[in-house]
Amino acid sequence: MPKLPSINTYNLSAQVSQFANESLITYLIGIPIIFGILLLIYGIFKFVFAGSCKPDKDDAKRLLWVSIIIIIAAILAYAIYVWIYSAASSTSLPNAVE
Repeated sequence: MPKLPSINTYNLSAQVSQFANESLITYLIGIPIIFGILLLIYGIFKFVFAGSCKPDKDDAKRLLWVSIIIIIAAILAYAIYVWIYSAASSTSLPNAVE
């Protein structure tokens, strides 16, 4: 991550937008997707190796659904982020902060 200069009133909005563009989206979207994929893999293995034990298969199905919901929520959050960011970058507003 690039080193940011000291914060003052002139460069505060630029620093906030740079952090939101580079780092924040990685943490808010990437980590839940990785966690959901790991849960999905664990749920598949748990379901396959559960054998004939019904409670274990039910737990594995529940785990699979939770992982799918986490992945879908992260993808939707990324879509909302892209939608808002593209709308904000294509909208020209008067520069109120001078």
